[in-house]
Amino acid sequence: MTSRRRPFGSARSSGLLGCVLLAVLLPASRLALADDNSPQRIVQRLGACKILSLEKSDKGADCLGTMVETTYAGDRTDFLFTTKDKLSVTFRGTGAPTVDPNDASSLQTLDAVIVSKDNRPSRSQATGTCRFSPPIAGPSPIICRAQSWLGLFQAVFLTNGRVASPTNE
Repeated sequence: MTSRRRPFGSARSSGLLGCVLLAVLLPASRLALADDNSPQRIVQRLGACKILSLEKSDKGADCLGTMVETTYAGDRTDFLFTTKDKLSVTFRGTGAPTVDPNDASSLQTLDAVIVSKDNRPSRSQATGTCRFSPPIAGPSPIICRAQSWLGLFQAVFLTNGRVASPTNE
């Protein structure tokens, strides 16, 4: 009697492979469903970080002179600030920002703050706003303030009117 070889090994190894794939793909698919908007525009804005405070720590002196503004398909805008020691704070927008017709600035309502250190993000629900102007407006402030159960998060960044790397997807 001859034995038939399975093209992908034994039933046991095929089952193991299936479990491994599920273990990898299932969390990724849940992440995708949780935030299915893809970035539409990413702009690295240049300037000076004046204030970056999270919970009860002041990181303003370590904050870099660049920040990243990301606009998503639903017009939601996120604001990412980074420190010299690679700590990052993202003020996460929800929905389209409201434009102020008097000064052409926009107000983005926030629903979360994401703090990441050593590639370990920690997301906290929050309420707050970021006020900002479009990159073409010239030098302008970006002011974010959010309150979560962890405490108050704030950022004040003064742009110099230049962008480092605009991308459109």
